[in-house]
Amino acid sequence: MNRVSTFYQYSASQNQVLKSGNAYFAAQRRVSTGKRINELGDDPTGVSNVISMTSVKAGLAQYSTNLDRANSWFTSTENSFSEVTTLLNRANALAVSGATATVGQNERQAMASEMTSIRDRLVQLSNSKDGNGDYLFAGTATKTQPFTVTAGALTYNGDLGAVKVEAAPGQTMDLSLSGTQSFFTTTFNTLTSTITALQNNDTSTLSNASLTNIQAGLQASSLNRGELGNRMRTVTEYQSDQTRRIEELTKGVSDVTDVDLAQAITDYQSAQTAYQAALQMAGQGNKLSLMDFIRG
Repeated sequence: MNRVSTFYQYSASQNQVLKSGNAYFAAQRRVSTGKRINELGDDPTGVSNVISMTSVKAGLAQYSTNLDRANSWFTSTENSFSEVTTLLNRANALAVSGATATVGQNERQAMASEMTSIRDRLVQLSNSKDGNGDYLFAGTATKTQPFTVTAGALTYNGDLGAVKVEAAPGQTMDLSLSGTQSFFTTTFNTLTSTITALQNNDTSTLSNASLTNIQAGLQASSLNRGELGNRMRTVTEYQSDQTRRIEELTKGVSDVTDVDLAQAITDYQSAQTAYQAALQMAGQGNKLSLMDFIRG
């Protein structure tokens, strides 16, 4: 009977050592990692919530990547149209000067040469790319050079599709500006006819069609830049919202997983004391068990 009772006491003390030891090492791990959850068994419900929040954060990170692309695209497009505007303002000034009756033929030839350079630069801008190397004005054919000059005419090689990105759940944003094919083709033709008018001393065309069409191009360029400004503001609003939501989710994960360090240290000290007490009791129990065994 003595041996049965002693064996029971021994088993109970060993169980207590194991239980208090597990609690001690868990408390030690929480202090060293700063995390309340270090494995699934620590808090299955909490782990499930963390997985859910982390998944949402990953989705938001992809939207942020999309918005970064949109911002790069719009910035590159704005830079292109800003220069187009500068070119057309100069073309307008040349057309006004060329239409002046007192200007001589040699001067108009020089203007025609400069206008040709403006047209060449316009073609280069029509083939602008964003930071990722995608053509801005090719529709969805972003790897195809959209414009080429063939037999003195501007040819479009892209498509009429719109490049889109998902800016938020269920919300897409167009990157492509509509009507750029027509804009660049029309502007190219306007500059070509102006060059011809300058070369031919055709002041009537310069003072009428050339000036009217160049100013129409300036207005169209201004409208495109206004649209780009609106879209860039929308991107900023989306980014601000995404940042706020990511910060909220990050805090949510932290609230679930992180420990109150002061409390964790207190718990660790208590667990250490309990573990040491269990070891002492187990040691005393082992001595008694040996004496009981000797006594038979």
